[in-house]
Amino acid sequence: MSKSCKPEDIALKSLFLGPQSENAIWLKSSIDELFTRWFEWRQGRFVEDGRAISPQDQASPEFKKSRKKMTSVLGELSARFEEEVPKYSPRYIGHMFSEVALPAMLGHVAALLHNPNIISGESARVGVVIEDEAISSLCEMIGYDVTHAAGHFTSGGTVANFEAVIRARGRVATWMAAGAAAAELNKTKPDPCRDAVMGWQAFDDLSRDMSDRDQMWSERLDSWNFEKIGFLAFARRLENEFSVVVGHPVMLVPSHKHYSWPKASKLFGFGDETMKLVHLDAAGRLDVNHLRQRLKQAFDHRHPVMMVVSLVGTTELGVVDPVDQVTAVSREFGAVWHHMDASYGGFLAAMNRGVGSKLSKNLVAAIDGFKSVSSVTIDPHQFGYVPYSAGVFLTADKRDYDLRAIEAPYIQYAETDRGPVTLEGSRPATGAAATWMLARTLGFTPTGLGRVIDRNFDARNLLADELQKIKIPVRIVQTIASNVLCFVLAREGESLSTVNARTSMLYENLSRPDSKFVVSKTTITWQHYGELCERFTGSWGAYADVREIVLIRICLMNPFFTSKEMSLSYPAAFAHEVEMVATSL
Repeated sequence: MSKSCKPEDIALKSLFLGPQSENAIWLKSSIDELFTRWFEWRQGRFVEDGRAISPQDQASPEFKKSRKKMTSVLGELSARFEEEVPKYSPRYIGHMFSEVALPAMLGHVAALLHNPNIISGESARVGVVIEDEAISSLCEMIGYDVTHAAGHFTSGGTVANFEAVIRARGRVATWMAAGAAAAELNKTKPDPCRDAVMGWQAFDDLSRDMSDRDQMWSERLDSWNFEKIGFLAFARRLENEFSVVVGHPVMLVPSHKHYSWPKASKLFGFGDETMKLVHLDAAGRLDVNHLRQRLKQAFDHRHPVMMVVSLVGTTELGVVDPVDQVTAVSREFGAVWHHMDASYGGFLAAMNRGVGSKLSKNLVAAIDGFKSVSSVTIDPHQFGYVPYSAGVFLTADKRDYDLRAIEAPYIQYAETDRGPVTLEGSRPATGAAATWMLARTLGFTPTGLGRVIDRNFDARNLLADELQKIKIPVRIVQTIASNVLCFVLAREGESLSTVNARTSMLYENLSRPDSKFVVSKTTITWQHYGELCERFTGSWGAYADVREIVLIRICLMNPFFTSKEMSLSYPAAFAHEVEMVATSL
């Protein structure tokens, strides 16, 4: 046993192949066993049917020629992929992906072999159950009550975010319809903005009272539901019958939003004006005071609030919004749908937040707030070390989840099947199986996946220390603690245009095919990160002659970046590489 590593860290090493394929023999035997079981499973079913491919077929020239071609093409494909970005290596510190965990890889392959379509239990007897169990593990990690929560796997975070939008829209449409239908019966005026956030309890009470008075209450509700009649028809009817004016629903999204949110505003037919941006504070997080202003403005200007969005692990800086505070402010205005886009950072919930935690109080409070949000997007193929593609959408309340239901007459759905409520139709079980394997082996706990992530936080701090030692001043963007590190090389008082040019050149040099490390680059602007940009450039007295900052962006996810046994220190080696390249610029 190595004297350099703690026993619990040595155990983690069994879960990854290793930079030099150190666990190759075990993985090869596991893959062989997996395929052997698959072969035997097929050979043991319907033995009485006989064989379709005979030894004579396999010996024929045509058969051998076809097989030879497949072998040749496979070799070509393999050779081409050997030119792929080496994401497995600790030298890859670019985007938000890294080495794949072995349990996840094996789970992915196992599901791939059986190829289930988890649209329904009719086409995937086992796959749908594996998805159920994987979803329960993720809900438990987030802090949801697994008896009330629901969710499913998607192709990625973008589709998972869309799943939230369509359900938030459906809930708002249902509650606004109830308010208008009740006003029609009561000969009063509805308040669409207040109705849009009435909550399920108020909706149930109202529906129960109205049903006693109107046998056609369900049909009346449908006649007012803008998902059925269109929002324009709904708004015109409100104005014609009640002289009540209502604007289009809005989504309140922070300025550091993922690009899927502008996509959603267009895709769901509301246009760009649907998405109202919330300012960021000096730490690059959603500003809850401006959120409160945005919510008030929406009510004042008669725009129903469809949803509020917070981010956990932004693509630029890895920032975590104050999720707990966002929920609290949203609830001041009613039952507002709060969606947490935690595509990258959702697995922070696996980290230790108790005694001995390395996390800041703000970050602990934000993570503790996960359990109170309406819905969550999380991508196991990012910080879960699961193969692509594996996104997840979760809701705290199954009633919210079931809002969207579409029937298909050629599929026999069971009550628990997700096919009727998912945006995607056919879905593979690979992501679910990979996540299930990870949950059952590593576990979404502080001693499991949380420990891997904890090491990445340490790696970020260690790399920051090494970068501060080089001769050229390294300016690191200071945000709430994460494993993302963004920096520039800037001398005191330099113009920002000069610094941006140097950063871009550094990135180009580090991006050559023969580069010893792989990084990424991003840009933040005053338009979206005003306070943070002012604070950051002010730290070196920059002359801000342009209104954007080009940053080297590093995402530290590889579990071996701080390995003590290897022949070099990756943090020190990277800092040395930056210094060598920078001195030649």
